[in-house]
Amino acid sequence: MFRAGVVLLVCFLSPLFLKAQVVYRGTVSDKESGRPVQAASVFFSNTSYGATSKADGSFRLNLPARGVYDMVVAVVGYETFTLHVTPATPDTIRVQLQPKVKELEAIVLQSFEKDGWKKWGKTFSESFLGRTGNALDCEIVNYQDIRFRYDNAKRELIAIAYKPLIIQNRALGYTIQYQMEQFSFNFRQGYLLYTGYPLFEEMQSSDRQMKKWARKREQAYWGSLMHFMRSLYGKRLLENNFRMYRMSLVPNEEKQRIKPLYKQIQFTPDGKPVTVSYDSVFYYNQILKQSDELEMVEQTALSADSVSYPIDGATIGMKFDEYLKVEYTVKKGAAFAEQMSGTTQWRANPTSNIKLMNNEPLRVNSNGAFYNPINLVTSGYWSQSEKMANMLPFDYQSSYK
Repeated sequence: MFRAGVVLLVCFLSPLFLKAQVVYRGTVSDKESGRPVQAASVFFSNTSYGATSKADGSFRLNLPARGVYDMVVAVVGYETFTLHVTPATPDTIRVQLQPKVKELEAIVLQSFEKDGWKKWGKTFSESFLGRTGNALDCEIVNYQDIRFRYDNAKRELIAIAYKPLIIQNRALGYTIQYQMEQFSFNFRQGYLLYTGYPLFEEMQSSDRQMKKWARKREQAYWGSLMHFMRSLYGKRLLENNFRMYRMSLVPNEEKQRIKPLYKQIQFTPDGKPVTVSYDSVFYYNQILKQSDELEMVEQTALSADSVSYPIDGATIGMKFDEYLKVEYTVKKGAAFAEQMSGTTQWRANPTSNIKLMNNEPLRVNSNGAFYNPINLVTSGYWSQSEKMANMLPFDYQSSYK
């Protein structure tokens, strides 16, 4: 099992752009009364394409191409509506929103902690925005709308927001509206899960600032999970500096052997070992710091074809057993370490481990979107870097293919 630093990836479906431009039109109404719903946010998740419903509930979305999306409709007081849109989906979409039950909502709100942000805000920000240099230039404008609950028995932090989070990412030049559906962090197991639907809007500034943001976006893209998935789809892993290896986990037998031996060591009151030497104590401590499981990594790099297969003209499947270790061979050195908040952990080539939950294959599109994202578990570099401060919309275009 993965431990600390494990992330169940967070961003939901996004468009796969094909050839022809398309306009989606529709209406948003209350499911119970049938009345139109005004000012509902209608957007395609993880993109920069969105609109707002008018007084009569109507909306219009201009898209550069027909493709595969998650359409999201969100407004305060209603359950979030999602629709999986494919090229076969009609251009006219009628949305009926389910009102939230106010009594239940009030009961839930009462169970959250007072002054939750003061206690848990730092933990939430580091888990959600990240701890990279980019995260220092990110701000959750309406952080007061986030509620927190801590389960002592499970050692689990739960966060909920009844309004979309507004994130100002001044590092990459985006204002992000994030419809957060779930957030939980288990301190005992080191598992983080947050799911939601982001809508990106580019900030506007001087030409100099725009060029700076363009460079920062390119840097965020290099070695990202989006970059990897696009490279996998295009069969350009090696050209784009990714190396992929099969990996399995085996029990750490030496650690299991050492545990009972360490408990038997006798020490003097001032901490000197009596029954073994200092060298033995040092060795035992080093082994006990290791994980309960050790990585067994094959030495031959895999090709894209070894873990992927065609599904149709626009989608591939990704399937593998146990784990994959993915290495990006460019991001290294002091500049990269500085991006990771000055840590030295990633001075070498950053590596990530990935696993498919329940061995469910992924569907990967050319823009790097993959489905279902909660089936992919990451540890290592991506578990730290793939946070909102480094996220790019899937309609982002890089010079890297």
